[in-house]
This record gives sequence, C-alpha cells and structure tokens, in this order.
Amino acid sequence: MINILDIGNSELEYKDEVSASLQEAQCYLMRHEWCTAIEAGWIASSFGYILNIFYFKIIPDHISCDDDFVWIIVGDIPPAYIDIISATNAFEALYCYIHLMDEWVKKVKKGDSTDECFPINAPPKRKYAKMLESRLKILKEDYLPIINGNPLAELT
Repeated sequence: MINILDIGNSELEYKDEVSASLQEAQCYLMRHEWCTAIEAGWIASSFGYILNIFYFKIIPDHISCDDDFVWIIVGDIPPAYIDIISATNAFEALYCYIHLMDEWVKKVKKGDSTDECFPINAPPKRKYAKMLESRLKILKEDYLPIINGNPLAELT
C-alpha cells in the first residue's frame, strides 16, 4: 500500500485522478458521524478514476463505532465503506462492495424496497440499477481478478 502523503512522489499512474478520488474518499468518510477525524490513509488499489480502494486509520466516535480502520471504495461507482471485520485486504473489500451493491441492484430490479440495503447515492430506479449492474460486471470480471492475483500490480 502507498501512503496517501506519498502520492506525488509515487510511481502511480493517473496521479491527478487518484488525488481527486482521495478527496472524494475523505469527504465521503467525514460525512459519517462515526468518524471524527482521519489520522492516516493508504491507497490499497488504484485504477485512475474508475476504481480506488483506500484504507484509512480514523478516530471513531466510540458511541456508534469502535473500529480504528475502514476501507473506502470510490471511483466511477457509488462510494462505500467496508468495515475491517468484513474485509482484511483490498480483494475482500472489493468483494464485499460488489455483494452490497448487487443486493441493491436486485432489490431495485424486483421493485422491492431498498431500505435494508447499503445506502447508495442514487434513487432506486431501474435505470440506475442497470448502470450499476454494468459497472459491477466489469469489477467482477476485470478488477477483482487483478487484485486477487497480485495486489500490487495495479499500483505500478
């Protein structure tokens, strides 16, 4: 993993896109009341604007959250957090992400309520479900195998 403070000096491709994704991830994380501050962060996987998986050390509020670390996934997809109990590495974080988003897509396509699903920043409409479904297909087929096969391959 690459420390977020080292993006400028790293060999990362698409540094501007990764920096923009980092800002999005930090803003998304700080919108949650269970995160009072971000202490440190790392890029676990980076694919430019398409997909970035960050790992953050946070100061939790200790009322609703005791985790000191959290995964944040951002890109050309809805942002999401994954707790460290559900995922111990970038592959598991992306796998959990895909599962959470798949649940939302299935509910929307069936016309069921999404109230019990992970909250997504899009209305529960079929057109958004189809858009997300196509992105999830790409994540499953293209990005998940890369991360599983060589976790650092995508960073160079």
